[in-house]
Amino acid sequence: MLLLIFYHAFVAFQPSAPGVMFISFSDTLENGWFLAELINTWRVPVLFLISGITAGYLLQNRTVGKLLESRLVRLVLPLLFTSFFIAPIAFPLFMMYREENPAYMPTPGHLWFVWNLVVYFLLGVPLLLYLKHRPDNVLRRVLRPLSPYGWLILLPVYLRRKWGFFRVELR
Repeated sequence: MLLLIFYHAFVAFQPSAPGVMFISFSDTLENGWFLAELINTWRVPVLFLISGITAGYLLQNRTVGKLLESRLVRLVLPLLFTSFFIAPIAFPLFMMYREENPAYMPTPGHLWFVWNLVVYFLLGVPLLLYLKHRPDNVLRRVLRPLSPYGWLILLPVYLRRKWGFFRVELR
């Protein structure tokens, strides 16, 4: 959560802030943007990872129907309320800041990722069921040697694709 707060505070100091409906400051911190990008790379995937782990633990003590009901009630209902009554407040405020006529626009705003959590959860239920009913499955056997931190060996591959880190240039 601290990464989330730091990242969004940093966005306000970027010249591109108005493009993503952030009120911007005249003093910018463009030279440090790479730090925010490093944070941005991890904050949402970590959130989704935690959500998936939580769903897996919840499935151990509940039926799939109860888990679906619980997740949909806890995610969709508050998100719908927020999309129609809370987040739309930011849009007119931003328009007034830009000296434009304010307008109402239902939107999840910066809670866009909650819709992703719902979709990923619904798509992941079959995988969760498979893992629950087959404790010694192929996926678990393949990933067991990498547990708990072995998957970090894939980090350099990701960083190289994203920013070209670890690239050696021969002349």
